[in-house]
Amino acid sequence: MNTLNQLAIDLDSGVVTGSLPDLEKVGNDLIFQAIFQRNGSNFYPAPIVSSIVLTLKSTDTGEIVLQSDDADVVSNLYPYVHATINGSRLAAFLSTVAPGSAVNLIGELQYVLSNPLYQTPNAGFGPALLKKSSQNFIVSVSGALG
Repeated sequence: MNTLNQLAIDLDSGVVTGSLPDLEKVGNDLIFQAIFQRNGSNFYPAPIVSSIVLTLKSTDTGEIVLQSDDADVVSNLYPYVHATINGSRLAAFLSTVAPGSAVNLIGELQYVLSNPLYQTPNAGFGPALLKKSSQNFIVSVSGALG
């Protein structure tokens, strides 16, 4: 099953809005579109963002149980991010969840964007690329995965 949702990331605050569907079965694909916003408005085109990765953890400081492919952003388009729902760490985590119940994982989006102060008139201020992370958000996982 392929699912498509949208997550919006505020470039200033890091707040993520929107949601991902419940992750349903190991081996399925998760595809979502990342929308970048500034001051509540879509920031389009999104050419300043060069890559984005979704990470899911059991706790904020816990082990990563799922990480998406690194999505390269195509100029003038919002990026689509893909993750296959699999991996030994995810399977081990899911083996502790009772069938028919659900648990929450903590999601985070990490992205790389161009530093506007690196170019004129501030040439060379800071690195050319800035790595940023969103605020955490909740992703529900069903205990029936497998």
